Amino acid sequence: MFNNWFRKEKPIQGIMGMGGGATGYLLGGAGGGFEATGGTIVDDGGFRYHVFTSPGSFNISADATVDNLLVVAGGGYGGAGRAGGGGAGGVRNLSSISVTAQNYPITVGPGGSGNPGRGSGSSALGYSATGGGAMPGDTNSFPPNMSGGSGSGGPGNQGTPGGNGNTGGYSPPEGNPGGTGSGAIGGGGGGAGGGGSNAPGPYPNPGAGGGTGTQIPWVPGSYGENRYFGGGGSSTGYGNNVCPPGGTGGGGGGNRSAISNTGGGGGCGGPGAPGIVILRYAA
Repeated sequence: MFNNWFRKEKPIQGIMGMGGGATGYLLGGAGGGFEATGGTIVDDGGFRYHVFTSPGSFNISADATVDNLLVVAGGGYGGAGRAGGGGAGGVRNLSSISVTAQNYPITVGPGGSGNPGRGSGSSALGYSATGGGAMPGDTNSFPPNMSGGSGSGGPGNQGTPGGNGNTGGYSPPEGNPGGTGSGAIGGGGGGAGGGGSNAPGPYPNPGAGGGTGTQIPWVPGSYGENRYFGGGGSSTGYGNNVCPPGGTGGGGGGNRSAISNTGGGGGCGGPGAPGIVILRYAA
């Protein structure tokens, strides 16, 4: 909590161009006032949120504590044909972050596309999340790109495993592995809340679904997919082009692309989604 006696004062103009524009407020009370700017500011339920959907800066004029921090990296590209689904970007859900009076750079990673296709990392207040893995082709020629925050599905070679998740080595983990490819069908991309599905069998079966994301209950309901982030992307059924739905949390697949700013993995020839950074404190 920034201060035991917050009150909202006259809004001041923030720094534009940070995650959709920034408006700052002078917060104060018995302990004196301070200014916090950066990102899109949302007030909801007694809390203030700074939401970054693109790179920017969180600027604070006094030492304080951020109650909650969400850092989501960009999802990986999901290849078509016999390739695996894209891995979700890593999801970090943190609490009680001490900050000092300074300008903190915020990085929001874009989703991956094409080759090499891996998503880019996000970072805020000294904490990072890893971009999702990608399997842009249908053979083993792309393994360096498969691992990430969550791993991509393995290519459709017999028994080819998916990429590893949580390559940042965080606890709790930021993501999960992708599913195993088999019989010309790629595995599903891993999600922040669960691994990607294995290929359901040889041609002509449908593709494999992406892993589910993870729900962040404290964020405003307008962000994420029903507050889920980091869903894995699905793979395509080789020869019949049947692409199952992506993982809850913005994963690409079915009749949709990966949902923007969820860190969802790309599905069935689609790009991964950009990540997001959200800070919350009592207001």
